[in-house]
Amino acid sequence: METIKKWEKCKSGFIFMCSERTKEECYVNRVFGLPRNQLEMVAKIEAGTVLFLFDLDRKLLFGPYAASCNGGADLVPEAFGGRFPSQVKFEITEDCLPLPESVFKDAILDNYTTKFKFKPELISDQVDKLLSLFRPISLLDQLPSQVIHNPLHESLTLLAPSNSDGIPYCSK
Repeated sequence: METIKKWEKCKSGFIFMCSERTKEECYVNRVFGLPRNQLEMVAKIEAGTVLFLFDLDRKLLFGPYAASCNGGADLVPEAFGGRFPSQVKFEITEDCLPLPESVFKDAILDNYTTKFKFKPELISDQVDKLLSLFRPISLLDQLPSQVIHNPLHESLTLLAPSNSDGIPYCSK
């Protein structure tokens, strides 16, 4: 798949978390952040690292993104009202459809510490598996689909493609 070709040299990745409240601020400032006590972990992120954003409220994984600099402290000091100063800036490399947790969970299964919590640091094999699941938004118009009602997320419509991979496509 083309998405993987763009990232052939990636060795690691990282999943940041957000809420519906903080997600917009991530995109406006083009920065992901964690609390100060996570600075050591964020400082290991190098420019070019593959990044993802997991929306805790909607249980959707967004991405892939590329770190546009090394991780550090207070890269955008005003972001998140100062609550998440361990930061890395990112760029959007391709607009892809988000993945429900049920779709990507197997790709990072080793990182789950409980049924609903996972470690954010990813090894290259996990990054490759995640990248293979993402589909460009532009494919949405090209696929025949049927709408599936998702009672857990009233604002989410899943589009089930009629192709052989069985991976659902998501849109708002």
